[in-house]
Amino acid sequence: MIDTLSQSAIDTYQRCARRFYLRYVQGLDWPAPLTSSELDFEQAMRRGEHFHLLIQQHTLGLDVTPMVEASEDQILRDWWQRYLNQAQALIPSTARAQFSEVELGLGLAGVTLVAKFDLVVVDAEGELVIFDWKTGVPRTAQQLSATWQTIVYCFVATECGGQLVDPASASPTPVSPESVRLTYWHAREADRPVRLPYDEASHEQAHRRLSAVIMELKDLVESGEESAFVRTPNEGECRHCPYRSYCERGRVAGPEMEPEQLLGVEESMRVVEGPNDLED
Repeated sequence: MIDTLSQSAIDTYQRCARRFYLRYVQGLDWPAPLTSSELDFEQAMRRGEHFHLLIQQHTLGLDVTPMVEASEDQILRDWWQRYLNQAQALIPSTARAQFSEVELGLGLAGVTLVAKFDLVVVDAEGELVIFDWKTGVPRTAQQLSATWQTIVYCFVATECGGQLVDPASASPTPVSPESVRLTYWHAREADRPVRLPYDEASHEQAHRRLSAVIMELKDLVESGEESAFVRTPNEGECRHCPYRSYCERGRVAGPEMEPEQLLGVEESMRVVEGPNDLED
C-alpha cells in the first residue's frame, strides 16, 4: 500500500509508470548506469551535494570558507562565489526565522505528502519565502511553474507553513496561499532567479491535481497488477534510465550529458530520506 509520496516519486510516475513501479514499489537496485561516463556522474553528484551542504552550514552560521578554499573543484568555487555575491541578497534581511533543509508533510488522499525544502524564510510580515538551489541546466519560469516540485512545495508550504510561522502553537493554522513565494536560484544563472508567486486558485488546482494523481497511484499499486504500470511511449526517457535493461530497451547508457545535468536526473529517481516511499 502507499504510505508516503514525494514530488520526486510523482514526477517519476508521470515520466514512466514502469520506472515508478521498479523503483518505488519493487525497490530494485539500479542495474545500468545513467551515462556512459560514470566518472562524470559521480563528480556531478559530489559537487551538487557539496554545494548544498556548504549553503546549509553557512545558513546555520558556520564558517565554511576553509572548506571552499580547500576544494580543488573550480566549478564549485565559482558557484560559491555566485551564491555569496547574488543569492544571499535574495534572502529577506528582516527575516524572523530561517529553516534550512526542513521537511514538512501532511495527509492527503490517504497518504503522507512530503516536501523537503532547501531553505524556508519567514519574513517580517509572516510570509513564507521558499528557496531552492539549482545546479543543473536552468529552466524558464514557465517550465518550472509546471513541475511537480513547484506544485508540491507550494501546496505543502501553504497547508503546513503555520508550523514555521508559529512553531510554539499547538495547532498552527495554514497560511494563505498568497503569502507563499517560491524562488529558484540557479548557480549557472546567478543573476536571473526565478520567482514564482502563489494564490488561492493555484492552491485549489494543486489540491485537485495531487488528489487525482495520488488516487490513481493507489489504485494501480493496490491492484497488484505489474502489467498496469506500462512503459513510457517516449523512448527518449529510456536513454538515461538505470532500469532500461528491465524493459528490454538497451543496456548501454545514452550519449554524454552535461555533468551538472546528471544531478537533476538522479534527484528525480531518489526516494525521500527515511523509509521507502511505498510499502507493500
